[in-house]
Amino acid sequence: MENYYTAGSVRLNVAGHPHGNWIRFEGKFIMRFRNWAASAVLVLALSFEANASLLGLTFLPPPDITVGFIDVDYNAGSQTFLAQGFAQQMDDGVLTNNVISAAGYNFFLNALVDNAGVLTPGGSFSVTGSVTLSGTPYGLVNPLLTGTVAAFGFGDTPANYDILEIVIQLTGGDLAIPGYYGVPGTLIGLDFDANYGGAFSGSFAASFDNTGGFGPGFGNGQCDIKPIPEPTALALFGLAALALVRRRSPAN
Repeated sequence: MENYYTAGSVRLNVAGHPHGNWIRFEGKFIMRFRNWAASAVLVLALSFEANASLLGLTFLPPPDITVGFIDVDYNAGSQTFLAQGFAQQMDDGVLTNNVISAAGYNFFLNALVDNAGVLTPGGSFSVTGSVTLSGTPYGLVNPLLTGTVAAFGFGDTPANYDILEIVIQLTGGDLAIPGYYGVPGTLIGLDFDANYGGAFSGSFAASFDNTGGFGPGFGNGQCDIKPIPEPTALALFGLAALALVRRRSPAN
């Protein structure tokens, strides 16, 4: 099936192929790029705007790590977004409920998000604990996954205030290998429901959390850690970089 992306007067026809894409400009010119990155950057330059809204991620089938009971806290003064919770199980495409064993919190996310909801790429992400997949143990010595935060989107309508979409660039971990989440440098997605219970109104101008004022241990956020399509990942990674440039540019 062909996927079309329209930006202004330019129409892009992207045919999925592991070794290249065809890009058609109003049917008059055809260029073949040698890899996904070139086409993703072009789509980005033509069509993407600020990420102060949901990113519109498409999530692929397993692997899928399920995380629950997540505490979420945003400090508007320091502009820090923190989340910690329990990575409970993993669907590896063979079994859906491979248990992840850990003593206490084993999901951690730290990001710098300004009062307009714009991410400064970086921060940190990690999933620890151990899990046995198809008879092989992972996470006995190293974390399961580590990474940095590459893109950040949030619901900007009342129906989606609690929803976050976050892109992680992997830096390591036992599951950062082909067949699971991909090698370091791969971009993956978090499908995140923060369950703020009304504490978040779609604005980062004020501090908020999902613990009801009781502190750590009372959050009930949840998320899934999943692969995302490579073209989408590359485009969003570039989007985050452009947002950072705009943020740091002097006012006209």
